[in-house]
Amino acid sequence: MTPNEMEVYEVDPKRLQYGVYDHAAERETAEGDITSSYSADVIATNSKVRMPFKWRGDLMVVVGTGGNGGVQQAEAYRLTPVDLFKGTPTTYRERTGTEERAEEARNDAKGFHHAMTVNHGKMKFVLTGPPVRFVAAILPVHSDAAANAESTQLDLFLTSEQTG
Repeated sequence: MTPNEMEVYEVDPKRLQYGVYDHAAERETAEGDITSSYSADVIATNSKVRMPFKWRGDLMVVVGTGGNGGVQQAEAYRLTPVDLFKGTPTTYRERTGTEERAEEARNDAKGFHHAMTVNHGKMKFVLTGPPVRFVAAILPVHSDAAANAESTQLDLFLTSEQTG
């Protein structure tokens, strides 16, 4: 699957925001739920995922992040409970165990991580493709509704001579 064939969804940019490490608390702060679900490293090493995010009723995890033209993006797969997965589940190790298998995974129409089993807490899931891409929506600075609301708020503080 090429990036151009992937379904793309615009989301609030806050959901794709990178966090800032708080040394005192020893954790990331202000990180978006989509970005914080990034799990490619732990999928490959431990067959597990970080806290998934919800999208249209599905649990999802990110396997890649980046930017394109200054717009933050993330690539994600659905998490399907293993007993509901239609297909043959596999592991990262099995999927990439030989150069031939790795090449096959890279060229899979449903994506590289499709059918890989992972754990989240005590539950077992299967990463289900094809992956989807989330991009930060370009939000207008002031919409008409926001401008009208702001104008109404200001009117509360002005005298009739100032508005008239």
